[in-house]
Amino acid sequence: MWGPRWRRPSPLPRNARPSCRAGMDVLIDYVNALFTIFLVIMLIRILLSWLPSAPVGRVTGALYRFFHESTDWYLRPFRRVIPPVGMFDLSPIVALIVLYVANAVVVRVLEAF
Repeated sequence: MWGPRWRRPSPLPRNARPSCRAGMDVLIDYVNALFTIFLVIMLIRILLSWLPSAPVGRVTGALYRFFHESTDWYLRPFRRVIPPVGMFDLSPIVALIVLYVANAVVVRVLEAF
């Protein structure tokens, strides 16, 4: 009765079948969220670099240290390669561009699966 020309009907409707793609979409959203969070932290770090001195308050000092310590590991290689131009440090701009490109590449690779 179930020959090669006949397929057994699925017990689930077509739109209710579990899909591996849904799991990949969740992973892509998660990766995008991580990149976005780090991008925001980098932007806050750049804005904090315009302050003339580090804040001395307990909470503001802790926030200042958090933003610096969480981005120093990423900015350090760029600072070694790109020297400051006068008073301006262009390495965070290059680091943001690399972060955007890395996000796009990782998402494209994940979408290919």
